[in-house]
Amino acid sequence: MPIATNGGGDDICIDLAPAEGGEVGQIITFWHDWEQREVISDSLEEWFINRS
Repeated sequence: MPIATNGGGDDICIDLAPAEGGEVGQIITFWHDWEQREVISDSLEEWFINRS
């Protein structure tokens, strides 16, 4: 589920169905032209705190 976007198909998302080893609710990158996803935060709360 996207929580931030650049309008060009690149999003920051809450991961509700993580791959093996991931955690539900982690925050990931979703780039329209790159299949790899990167975990950038363990939770939405942590992501907000680190963005301030």
